[in-house]
Amino acid sequence: MRKLLHTSWFCEACALATYFVALVIPGLVPEGVPVGILGYALFFLATALFEEGVFCGIMLRLFDRASLGGRSSDRARFVRAALVTAVLFGLAHLRFEPGSLGEDAMPAIGLGLAKAVQAAAFMVCMTALYARTGKLAVPVVAHFAFDLAYFAVPYGATGTLPPYPLALSLDAHLLFLIVTASCFVGAAIALLKVGFSGTPRWRQREAG
Repeated sequence: MRKLLHTSWFCEACALATYFVALVIPGLVPEGVPVGILGYALFFLATALFEEGVFCGIMLRLFDRASLGGRSSDRARFVRAALVTAVLFGLAHLRFEPGSLGEDAMPAIGLGLAKAVQAAAFMVCMTALYARTGKLAVPVVAHFAFDLAYFAVPYGATGTLPPYPLALSLDAHLLFLIVTASCFVGAAIALLKVGFSGTPRWRQREAG
């Protein structure tokens, strides 16, 4: 447990340091360097470190540990902890854009809810990666790569990050969120079924 906290707090410290560098970097780099791209990349890295440190490194393992006294199988205990963690992650990403509650609120509300569902499905996939490898760095890297790819298209096209990534219409973005959420859930199921004993790798290490 002590090693868990040390690893998670190390992630949070790295995240805060990266956020700080992203904020001050415009005054540190030579003129002509694409500061925006580097700044966003650092921001995404800090976000991955922070969120995976909190949700996978702390919440998931605490929820998993809290259910060890039950009669459920190892797989059921982990799945229960992963689902609770994913729901909390989804709720943390539940937001509506300014003005979305105006006369035509339903599309923006639907998009906000779909984004929360996608985030929850994404976290299910990240918890599965962590369970299979036992290394927090794996979901951190996967999270960073996804965010970077997710926002790279609109930034490359406009130089800024629009409210809805990929510069798609609301309907197209809603469909994109549903499809990606389905892919995340499918990947998580595959990770937890193919060659997975049901016992997360970190629990195997603690038992050994």
